[in-house]
Amino acid sequence: SAPGGAGPAVTELRRLPSGEVLASLTGDLGLATCAAAATAFSPDGRRLAAVGPDGRAAVWDVGEGEVEARGSLEDGASAIGWSSDGRSIVTGEASGAVRVWSTDGDLREAEVIPLVEGSPISGVEPVDGEDQVVVTVETGEIHVVDLGDADTVGKPFRWGGTELRGGRISPDGRVLAAIGRNGNLRLWDVRSHTVLGPGLRAFPRGDAARLTFTADDELATWDGIGAALRWRLDVDAWADTACVLAGRRLTEEEWEQYLPGEPYDPACGGAAA
Repeated sequence: SAPGGAGPAVTELRRLPSGEVLASLTGDLGLATCAAAATAFSPDGRRLAAVGPDGRAAVWDVGEGEVEARGSLEDGASAIGWSSDGRSIVTGEASGAVRVWSTDGDLREAEVIPLVEGSPISGVEPVDGEDQVVVTVETGEIHVVDLGDADTVGKPFRWGGTELRGGRISPDGRVLAAIGRNGNLRLWDVRSHTVLGPGLRAFPRGDAARLTFTADDELATWDGIGAALRWRLDVDAWADTACVLAGRRLTEEEWEQYLPGEPYDPACGGAAA
């Protein structure tokens, strides 16, 4: 795993490039395997939080491999993430609630935020520079939650299906990206809640898929097994790619389908008419 990512394959913390084992998540969480543990690196990559299916949780210092905080989450967690300032961890539950935990010493519950009753939370990701998190729900809703106000921000984004895996907002706050367990990627304009184009096929399946923004207009997706893709999100790059694939300039109807809301400009970098 990498900073900002999370995944069930993490069983040990190792120092690279030597491979020295710093800590065993399996042992500290009391699991026979870490396959059922939810894990997440802090935004700065210096700490790792994990919670097992029985609710036992811990936070490790990645550099030293030492446990910084421990706790027991009575209801367990279906997803785990961090606040953008790294002061709190945020867990999602199968019941549809979100809980905020202080990491100062032993883990202590600070707030409970009900979202969607009876719908499992599938992902929790921080919003850069804001006291907010993006919370994805298995049933296909994506909520932005303000941790300070303990409430949602605006209306939810709709996936249009079930089995949602996770979502993130770009560093500049303009684009929301989400990936489903079916391997499809979808993008929204955050301010208008407008879906940007059709769903994109990232992987054959996305059961363990993750995504992260590497820049305001660049997105990386990983299938959780070994395949990774990088996506360019600026409109000019989309238009050029569409023109290359079509072998001609786009019609007005095609432009509206794939680049909704953008002024029609079929120049296509010199593509044949």
